[in-house]
Amino acid sequence: MGVEAARPRGEGRIPRNLSQTYAPGRRVILVVDTNVLVSALLNPGRTPEQCLDAVLAHSALRVVVSETVEAEYREVLARPKFRAVSPERRDGLLDALIGRAQRVTAVPASTVALTD
Repeated sequence: MGVEAARPRGEGRIPRNLSQTYAPGRRVILVVDTNVLVSALLNPGRTPEQCLDAVLAHSALRVVVSETVEAEYREVLARPKFRAVSPERRDGLLDALIGRAQRVTAVPASTVALTD
């Protein structure tokens, strides 16, 4: 995938023992925000891309995605203002992220009013 090739190896790397550093004995579950994807594509080598590199590289990080989130990724990245990003780069990043992610079903937000 092209994300890793954008900067020299080792620069800004997250430790290999990520699970021990951040969540001993546990896996971190996360959803990648659409803004992070956009920023990673528009700013190669910067922090958002480095975060995605870490997400894709470390098994201690469990990425989850719902159909709704994937649809948002695709809709936003297909907008005309992102034409500067090559389709190969965009699709490569999306395919890598979606391929790495576990599919989940979104649960509707509660409509119950909570009192203090």
